[in-house]
Amino acid sequence: MKKEHLGEYCLIGLALVLAAGIIIYIALSSPPLTSPAVAYADTTVTQIEQGSVAPYVETIPTESASAAPQSTMTVDRQAQTVQTSRRQTQKTSQFSGKVNVNTATVEELDTLDGIGEVLAQWIIDYRQANGPFEKPEDLLEVKGIGEKKLAAIIDDITF
Repeated sequence: MKKEHLGEYCLIGLALVLAAGIIIYIALSSPPLTSPAVAYADTTVTQIEQGSVAPYVETIPTESASAAPQSTMTVDRQAQTVQTSRRQTQKTSQFSGKVNVNTATVEELDTLDGIGEVLAQWIIDYRQANGPFEKPEDLLEVKGIGEKKLAAIIDDITF
Protein backbone atom coordinates (compact mmCIF):
# COMPACT_ATOMS: atom_id res chain seq x y z
CA MET A 1 0.00 0.00 0.00
CA LYS A 2 1.14 3.44 -0.80
CA LYS A 3 1.18 5.99 1.97
CA GLU A 4 -0.88 8.53 0.02
CA HIS A 5 -3.82 6.04 -0.21
CA LEU A 6 -3.65 4.91 3.41
CA GLY A 7 -6.12 7.59 4.56
CA GLU A 8 -8.62 6.61 1.88
CA TYR A 9 -8.41 2.93 2.85
CA CYS A 10 -8.97 3.80 6.49
CA LEU A 11 -12.09 5.84 5.65
CA ILE A 12 -13.48 3.03 3.49
CA GLY A 13 -12.86 0.49 6.26
CA LEU A 14 -14.49 2.76 8.85
CA ALA A 15 -17.53 3.25 6.59
CA LEU A 16 -17.90 -0.52 6.16
CA VAL A 17 -17.70 -1.10 9.92
CA LEU A 18 -20.31 1.61 10.56
CA ALA A 19 -22.65 0.20 7.89
CA ALA A 20 -22.35 -3.28 9.40
CA GLY A 21 -23.05 -1.85 12.86
CA ILE A 22 -26.16 -0.04 11.65
CA ILE A 23 -27.47 -3.17 9.94
CA ILE A 24 -26.93 -5.27 13.07
CA TYR A 25 -28.56 -2.61 15.27
CA ILE A 26 -31.66 -2.46 13.02
CA ALA A 27 -31.90 -6.25 12.87
CA LEU A 28 -31.72 -6.62 16.65
CA SER A 29 -33.99 -3.70 17.56
CA SER A 30 -36.87 -4.39 15.14
CA PRO A 31 -39.87 -6.37 16.38
CA PRO A 32 -40.00 -10.01 15.37
CA LEU A 33 -41.88 -10.86 12.20
CA THR A 34 -44.91 -12.94 13.07
CA SER A 35 -48.03 -13.59 11.13
CA PRO A 36 -51.42 -13.96 12.78
CA ALA A 37 -52.71 -17.47 13.00
CA VAL A 38 -55.61 -17.92 10.61
CA ALA A 39 -57.66 -21.09 10.45
CA TYR A 40 -60.12 -21.85 7.69
CA ALA A 41 -63.10 -24.14 8.07
CA ASP A 42 -63.11 -27.17 5.82
CA THR A 43 -66.82 -27.49 5.11
CA THR A 44 -68.96 -27.33 2.03
CA VAL A 45 -71.41 -24.58 1.22
CA THR A 46 -74.28 -27.06 1.28
CA GLN A 47 -73.50 -28.06 4.87
CA ILE A 48 -73.39 -24.44 5.95
CA GLU A 49 -76.61 -23.48 4.15
CA GLN A 50 -78.46 -26.48 5.61
CA GLY A 51 -77.29 -25.57 9.09
CA SER A 52 -75.62 -28.93 9.74
CA VAL A 53 -72.38 -27.13 10.55
CA ALA A 54 -72.21 -24.49 13.24
CA PRO A 55 -70.72 -21.19 12.05
CA TYR A 56 -66.99 -20.99 12.63
CA VAL A 57 -66.05 -17.75 14.34
CA GLU A 58 -62.42 -16.84 14.81
CA THR A 59 -61.13 -14.20 17.21
CA ILE A 60 -57.95 -12.43 16.14
CA PRO A 61 -56.17 -10.11 18.60
CA THR A 62 -55.28 -6.72 17.21
CA GLU A 63 -52.37 -4.56 18.32
CA SER A 64 -53.14 -1.43 20.26
CA ALA A 65 -50.86 1.59 20.57
CA SER A 66 -52.06 2.42 24.10
CA ALA A 67 -51.65 0.45 27.30
CA ALA A 68 -55.37 -0.38 27.25
CA PRO A 69 -56.40 -4.02 26.91
CA GLN A 70 -56.24 -5.41 23.40
CA SER A 71 -59.41 -5.36 21.36
CA THR A 72 -60.51 -8.34 19.30
CA MET A 73 -61.85 -8.68 15.79
CA THR A 74 -64.38 -11.43 14.99
CA VAL A 75 -64.32 -13.00 11.54
CA ASP A 76 -67.02 -15.30 10.24
CA ARG A 77 -65.17 -17.26 7.54
CA GLN A 78 -68.10 -19.50 6.64
CA ALA A 79 -70.40 -16.56 5.94
CA GLN A 80 -67.79 -15.17 3.54
CA THR A 81 -67.48 -18.57 1.85
CA VAL A 82 -71.25 -18.87 1.45
CA GLN A 83 -71.55 -15.35 -0.01
CA THR A 84 -68.74 -15.97 -2.49
CA SER A 85 -70.18 -19.33 -3.49
CA ARG A 86 -73.66 -17.87 -3.95
CA ARG A 87 -72.28 -15.14 -6.22
CA GLN A 88 -70.46 -17.74 -8.32
CA THR A 89 -73.56 -19.96 -8.49
CA GLN A 90 -75.76 -17.03 -9.50
CA LYS A 91 -73.18 -15.99 -12.08
CA THR A 92 -73.09 -19.39 -13.77
CA SER A 93 -76.73 -20.44 -13.38
CA GLN A 94 -78.23 -17.14 -14.50
CA PHE A 95 -77.24 -17.78 -18.13
CA SER A 96 -76.89 -21.20 -19.69
CA GLY A 97 -75.34 -22.22 -22.98
CA LYS A 98 -72.82 -20.36 -25.09
CA VAL A 99 -72.56 -16.58 -25.02
CA ASN A 100 -72.82 -14.74 -28.32
CA VAL A 101 -70.14 -12.03 -28.03
CA ASN A 102 -71.84 -9.95 -30.73
CA THR A 103 -75.17 -9.64 -28.89
CA ALA A 104 -74.31 -10.31 -25.24
CA THR A 105 -74.93 -7.82 -22.45
CA VAL A 106 -72.43 -7.00 -19.71
CA GLU A 107 -74.18 -9.48 -17.41
CA GLU A 108 -73.96 -12.29 -19.98
CA LEU A 109 -70.30 -11.62 -20.76
CA ASP A 110 -69.60 -11.48 -17.02
CA THR A 111 -70.51 -15.18 -16.79
CA LEU A 112 -67.46 -16.12 -18.88
CA ASP A 113 -64.41 -17.38 -17.02
CA GLY A 114 -62.03 -14.50 -16.29
CA ILE A 115 -64.33 -11.81 -17.71
CA GLY A 116 -65.54 -9.28 -15.15
CA GLU A 117 -67.83 -6.31 -15.52
CA VAL A 118 -65.07 -3.95 -16.69
CA LEU A 119 -63.70 -6.29 -19.34
CA ALA A 120 -67.25 -7.12 -20.47
CA GLN A 121 -67.88 -3.41 -20.98
CA TRP A 122 -64.62 -3.10 -22.96
CA ILE A 123 -65.77 -5.95 -25.22
CA ILE A 124 -69.08 -4.16 -25.84
CA ASP A 125 -67.34 -0.82 -26.43
CA TYR A 126 -64.95 -2.42 -28.94
CA ARG A 127 -67.87 -4.18 -30.67
CA GLN A 128 -69.79 -0.91 -30.98
CA ALA A 129 -66.77 0.97 -32.32
CA ASN A 130 -65.48 -1.70 -34.75
CA GLY A 131 -68.47 -3.83 -35.66
CA PRO A 132 -69.23 -7.47 -34.82
CA PHE A 133 -66.56 -10.04 -34.08
CA GLU A 134 -66.17 -12.59 -36.87
CA LYS A 135 -63.78 -15.10 -35.29
CA PRO A 136 -62.35 -15.80 -31.83
CA GLU A 137 -59.01 -14.18 -32.69
CA ASP A 138 -60.80 -10.84 -33.16
CA LEU A 139 -61.26 -10.73 -29.36
CA LEU A 140 -57.48 -10.39 -28.99
CA GLU A 141 -57.88 -6.80 -30.19
CA VAL A 142 -59.83 -5.94 -27.02
CA LYS A 143 -57.65 -4.50 -24.26
CA GLY A 144 -57.34 -7.04 -21.45
CA ILE A 145 -57.84 -10.17 -23.54
CA GLY A 146 -54.76 -12.20 -24.31
CA GLU A 147 -54.07 -15.69 -25.58
CA LYS A 148 -54.67 -17.34 -22.17
CA LYS A 149 -57.97 -15.57 -21.51
CA LEU A 150 -59.18 -16.35 -25.04
CA ALA A 151 -58.26 -20.02 -24.56
CA ALA A 152 -60.25 -20.07 -21.29
CA ILE A 153 -63.45 -18.74 -22.89
CA ILE A 154 -63.28 -20.06 -26.45
CA ASP A 155 -65.51 -23.08 -25.73
CA ASP A 156 -68.18 -20.88 -24.14
CA ILE A 157 -68.61 -18.25 -26.87
CA THR A 158 -70.31 -18.03 -30.27
CA PHE A 159 -70.45 -15.38 -32.98
